[in-house]
Amino acid sequence: MTGDGKWAYFASEQPDTKGGMDIYKFELPENLRPYPVSYVKGTVTDKANGSALSTKIQFFDLGTGIIYSSASSDPKTGEYLSTLPTGKNYACQISKEGYLFYSANFSLEKVKEGLPYIMDIQLQKIQVGSAVVLNNVFFESNSYELKNESKTELNTLIELLTKNPTLTIEIGGHTDNSGIEKDNVSLSENRAKSVYDFLISKGIAATRLSYKGYASTKPLSDNKTSEGKAKNRRTEFIVTGI
Repeated sequence: MTGDGKWAYFASEQPDTKGGMDIYKFELPENLRPYPVSYVKGTVTDKANGSALSTKIQFFDLGTGIIYSSASSDPKTGEYLSTLPTGKNYACQISKEGYLFYSANFSLEKVKEGLPYIMDIQLQKIQVGSAVVLNNVFFESNSYELKNESKTELNTLIELLTKNPTLTIEIGGHTDNSGIEKDNVSLSENRAKSVYDFLISKGIAATRLSYKGYASTKPLSDNKTSEGKAKNRRTEFIVTGI
């Protein structure tokens, strides 16, 4: 079927064909058309040296946590490609032995037909000082209550800590520079503690965890734009011991 779901193709050898099969197409009835699809592509590399990495990339429906598809990156080039239905928001996750996991989220709600969503991924080896932004951990506005959509990502963090039993981390909460800084300190610390409490409730020892609220003191981007502010509002963890 075509990417827009309108046409279907098939090959058939009919009595009037010459030299074997011919390719035919027909228009699908509207009630049988699938969602239009697009695709995401990119490379997976080692952040330190740029070498290609072979690993599995999983794509989740951001709202439900259901896995939509998975892809494997090529061991020689690091390239991957996966088709996904348009009109949805997705989470991407990668776990690879010896590396910190990677997460991201993206939208295919507004895509131009035939153009892929490009996402190049760099993985970090597990070492003290390495930081990972938990891009798929979410809170309500001005709240420190974890949304249900956060569970998939936090379970991946639990898996990392379980597979690496000597690994210790600090969970950091960060805000943009909007509002009163004293309130931002409280909010960022409470959000970090919410993640800390969730991990402990799932059996991770408290001695392996710490948390801190940084408010707006460690921005990743400029606070002058809405995009920059969104990037600065985050929860992340830093490796403190291996």
